[in-house]
Amino acid sequence: SYYFSLANNYVSDFCREMYLNTAYDNWFNNMNSRSALEAFTGTKYYITTDTDGKVPYQFDSENYSFVYPDANYYSSPSLWALYKTDKYVRFGATYSTQMTQEEYDSLSAVQKEQALLQTAVVNKGKSLLPECEFVDDSMSIAEYLPYTLVTTKTNQALNLNFNLNSDNCEVYLQIEGLHYKPLSELTIAKYRLQDSNSNLKNGQTPKKLTRYTTTASYLNDFYKEKANNTQIKVVSDMTTSRFLYMTENFNFYAGRHNFISNLGYYKNAGEGKYSLRLGEIGQYDFEKIKVISVSMDDFDSRVDALNEECLTDLEFHGDSSFTGKITVSSRKIMLVPIAYSDGWSATVDGKSAEVLRVNTMFMGVELTPGTHEIAFSYGAPLIKIGLTISVIGAVAFIGVVIFNGIRSHKKKREQTASHNEY
Repeated sequence: SYYFSLANNYVSDFCREMYLNTAYDNWFNNMNSRSALEAFTGTKYYITTDTDGKVPYQFDSENYSFVYPDANYYSSPSLWALYKTDKYVRFGATYSTQMTQEEYDSLSAVQKEQALLQTAVVNKGKSLLPECEFVDDSMSIAEYLPYTLVTTKTNQALNLNFNLNSDNCEVYLQIEGLHYKPLSELTIAKYRLQDSNSNLKNGQTPKKLTRYTTTASYLNDFYKEKANNTQIKVVSDMTTSRFLYMTENFNFYAGRHNFISNLGYYKNAGEGKYSLRLGEIGQYDFEKIKVISVSMDDFDSRVDALNEECLTDLEFHGDSSFTGKITVSSRKIMLVPIAYSDGWSATVDGKSAEVLRVNTMFMGVELTPGTHEIAFSYGAPLIKIGLTISVIGAVAFIGVVIFNGIRSHKKKREQTASHNEY
């Protein structure tokens, strides 16, 4: 419902297919503390106001340092905890296999997340890498099919639980097909009256809506602006997160109805609890609610495998180019964690190379075995065409000016000659 010219559509596609809790299509500010996504996007540091160890799997919960936020941006600065990890995908890490677009599209959001640490998905371009054997470490441990909840007060909680059968897991709450509809004042009054009458004892007379209530509710609806968003807070034993749901009445509505929240890293199996706290009054329709566990047993080894043969001597030259060296033992795709754009070009050992779009939003280049010099540079995609048109236009303008000057001069000479004859 809106267009933002500075937003990269591939980044928006990535956020959408991963069910990220990012309401705006032009935002790219976090990975919801989901370990695989944090590692894939190169998260080395994790900052939080909590010091209770509730951090993503790859961060040492007992190893942190304190930092102060910038007082210029935070009116009441307090100590923040800074965590650090070496389990993140480096700039210029390499994949030895690929997955077809068709197979990738058939995966769920959680499975796609796992695939990022196993293989390259070449969305644009061609690759000669062998196909991977994808390993799915996820398991659905609780599922609730179509579910409707009507709330008559703000921040109403929906409390649920799950049983985790395995140790060393990250647990996700996946919401699909969420739709929110604000209720009118009159409808709210009817629901509240219904709740009140359901608790009456034998012999008590049921209450009815008064004329004053119905009239006042109608006037409130007439003047009240329709709710265009609601914030949903997800609270578990391990974490607290929130996301903003927008209705079609919101100016920046982007059609997002699927979300995933990280319920936390669970070292041991057992029962877990969580609640959905629904911000605004209204009707909430859920097509499906699932709780999914993801084993972390192979997480470290997969990150290490991607970093085993990696770009070195990385140097950035201004804002639009970088160079580096890399040695690979077999044919591989080097991942460049910069958003793909048609303006990028690459050379390998001084020869032009195809820039691949990899894993939806990033760039890559395919390499043969050996040591290579890598260079990437960026130029606005239409700048050459624009420059060419400008030059042609300038030449044409000068040509017209010269032609008109010559014609005017010739006409004056003819007029002078004609005058002399008389």
